[in-house]
Amino acid sequence: MSYASCVKTRRLHLTIALAILLALGVCGCAHRDTESIDLRQWRRVDTLWTGSSGHAVALYDDSAFTFDKAQVVVCEATPARTLIRLPPDTFPLVSKDTLNIFRLVDRSTPGWYRLTRTHGLTWWKRIFTEKSLGEEQWVPNQSSLPIPPQVQSSNGLLVLERGRFRRIADEDKMTSLFDAPAEGLIYVGEPGIGVVSSIELKSACE
Repeated sequence: MSYASCVKTRRLHLTIALAILLALGVCGCAHRDTESIDLRQWRRVDTLWTGSSGHAVALYDDSAFTFDKAQVVVCEATPARTLIRLPPDTFPLVSKDTLNIFRLVDRSTPGWYRLTRTHGLTWWKRIFTEKSLGEEQWVPNQSSLPIPPQVQSSNGLLVLERGRFRRIADEDKMTSLFDAPAEGLIYVGEPGIGVVSSIELKSACE
């Protein structure tokens, strides 16, 4: 099997896995609901968002368990109600008025990253060994770099060339940032790579 064929096979497997994960989020396996909840058995962890009506959206976990705590995102209206029960190995992140649920692995939240690749790996080492494909680093000083217009960066990956942004890929077609057809500084737009579920909070908790 040629190197190109093996790379294509690997990308196909990753694409299929991502499609299954996204399908699980859409089909309800993320346990999205709007049922009322008795918060006495839950521990408040953090405030994620506060609406114009004063209702807060907060993260809670089950105080009855020490390990593998169940986590829910709650609209603290009257009565309080759950918006979503988080699937395992995910975390919530609010962007403006949208709650995005990210998987813990192979995810990139919006912002600047520096991507370096390991060159010279054979197709066999890429697929069948644990050799690193490279490194993905969050740029610590985000304010030192320009931010592209949202209309240009939405669901996209961009690079900065000669002072102008160029879109290089769509996020919803990426299984990880390593699928980007570039390296060096890359901007990840909204909502990011690795989102398994999203909720518009204004309609859900106002």
